[in-house]
Amino acid sequence: MPDTLDAQASIDAMDPMDTIDAVDTIDARDATDASAPTADVALGPPSGQLLFEPVSARDVADCFPALGRPPIRERVYSYKRIFAQNIRGTIRPIHPRAYVFSPPAHDTRTRLPVVAMFHGGGWEFGSPVLWIFAARYLAARGVLAIVFQYRLGVLHGSTPRQSTADALSAIRWIRTNAAQLGADPDRIATVGDSAGGHLALATSAIPWIVGEDDGASGVPAAGNLHFALYPVASLPSAEYAEIDPLRHLSAANLVPTFIFHGTRDSLSITPYSASVAFCDRHRSLGAAGCVVAPFEGEEHNFLPRFYTSTMVYLDSFLFDHGYTGGVRGDLSRYAFGAAAHCRFDGAAYTRLEEEYMLVSRATSPVW
Repeated sequence: MPDTLDAQASIDAMDPMDTIDAVDTIDARDATDASAPTADVALGPPSGQLLFEPVSARDVADCFPALGRPPIRERVYSYKRIFAQNIRGTIRPIHPRAYVFSPPAHDTRTRLPVVAMFHGGGWEFGSPVLWIFAARYLAARGVLAIVFQYRLGVLHGSTPRQSTADALSAIRWIRTNAAQLGADPDRIATVGDSAGGHLALATSAIPWIVGEDDGASGVPAAGNLHFALYPVASLPSAEYAEIDPLRHLSAANLVPTFIFHGTRDSLSITPYSASVAFCDRHRSLGAAGCVVAPFEGEEHNFLPRFYTSTMVYLDSFLFDHGYTGGVRGDLSRYAFGAAAHCRFDGAAYTRLEEEYMLVSRATSPVW
């Protein structure tokens, strides 16, 4: 097992102000986990088990009939060890986390498709909590859903290239530990919004960056599917040429891609036209397929307001590629006029941020 996965000793030695205590917090709610397979121990500290909590007061099954209310198993691991500058200007070890959600009865001998998720925030700020609702839903749909932290500029003085390196490390970590996770290394879908969308696309477009202390530099980092919301699809500035997904598209690194983008996105770094250009170039190079779904009249960062509608697109895309089973997402029933209780619940989001101690404000450390 690579040294990077020897998480507990490293976490214990860290300054508590430089890390979150998510593992301890979750363990305090359920300190015993007799049903956990022993393979989990080799990966890092398991978090115990949580029951699925609906996004809103009413049962989410109203919005997603396939979901119901099964218990969802959650584990927390450190996927890499690295040194970085924290917000106080000191160099400290950090251990970005992987939040792993799986069906409760999952036997790791069964290799499940994986959905790896990256939050947005301009590589500067943001929180994995944004995708935890989606991860819980997808775990109920039979996939292994993993939400990743990565280095952020305002907290660690990191660069977009270093954030990209972390995303590639995350995919390599899944493949290196596929047997222990019960993951199918050949079915990894990457998902992200805004800068997280860039990371999702970058895993296949920019696979040569090796994350520091990977311990797995020879392991492929490319995702097998991409789902991106209003992504940074192109970085035309020479400063970021190395991590420009559009610039580095080639016939050798095409995978099926779905982009959901507001047609009135006003951010200079995420224009709708860049997503169109990305898919145009993608289709010109081969037959893997790339689709831009326009959200007419919508601007940037619509996920919090249209969470359920976005999930329908994501579910349908995964279903069409054999990642989820059962019934395909019903766009006619769960389109943009979804009932209020089916939409993103901001209060629940805030509670989760407090629960996981993951905040997006620069005054508080994320790790």
